[in-house]
Amino acid sequence: MPFQPGISAFLFILAVGITLITTVQAWQIRDEPGGSGLVVCLLGIAFWAGCVFGMTVVPGTALTIVFTKLRILGVNLTIAGMFVATLGYTGYGQYITRRTVGLLAVWPFVLNLIVWLRSDLVWETMRFDPTAGAGLSTTYGVVFGVHTSYSYLLVLITVVLLIRFTLASRYVYQKQIMVVISGIIAPMIANVMYVSEIVSVDVTVIGFVLTGLSLTWVFQREKFFDVRPVARNRVIETLTSSVLVIDSKNRLVDCNEQAIELLNLASDDIGKPIDEPLGTLLSATDEFDEEMSQHTFQTVIE
Repeated sequence: MPFQPGISAFLFILAVGITLITTVQAWQIRDEPGGSGLVVCLLGIAFWAGCVFGMTVVPGTALTIVFTKLRILGVNLTIAGMFVATLGYTGYGQYITRRTVGLLAVWPFVLNLIVWLRSDLVWETMRFDPTAGAGLSTTYGVVFGVHTSYSYLLVLITVVLLIRFTLASRYVYQKQIMVVISGIIAPMIANVMYVSEIVSVDVTVIGFVLTGLSLTWVFQREKFFDVRPVARNRVIETLTSSVLVIDSKNRLVDCNEQAIELLNLASDDIGKPIDEPLGTLLSATDEFDEEMSQHTFQTVIE
């Protein structure tokens, strides 16, 4: 069937391009905690979007079925990569082991074997229908239900980890985390609409492009991984002294109640360079040090 460009095809190929560019950016931070998972997630999104693009431009053909089956691999990579990335940047990097990765790979491996060897267990029926999205009408089988449940479970755990991170960090990066959570929920809503046949075209991957962009933005621009909320409340809030936490860029990333009261800090001071909220105090300290350096002190021991 000849190439038939349209709005849907344009959106999906645009999604591929944007995600690949974002992957290049993420590759530069792949050694950061969770960075490799982010790269896998983005590659999965790009592959997934590419498959949906193929389904869109060759609707109602044998290639449509091939792209439909290949798409499952992209979904697996996207969800697993996002989950591993979340483990890393919420302070659970110790659980990212070969055994964990191997366990995460078991179901996708089995699923993709079933997709190519017994696709009737995934899709009970697959028939060409010019009125359906991509010219292909399907009814889902029991294995597809297991696949959907497994994917939603990993997404749910991801969201829970992010929410716990938000609550533990108190001020640190809360706005950024909420952006990521919103980016994860959006494609889930789109997926429910597609699986429920409310819409004929699967736009879930478009939502995941937003997820990938938000993760990469937070990772690179806000240094999401600089602070770990491990036992944060038990350590910082129980101290009677004022505590300020500064990251590698000299930004104020956390503080306890004692510091807020002593230094008259505001919640929006979090994330700013330390010399902004404490500018007056630091200037006074510098002046004191300079003044003291101009004097000679003599210690007399009797």
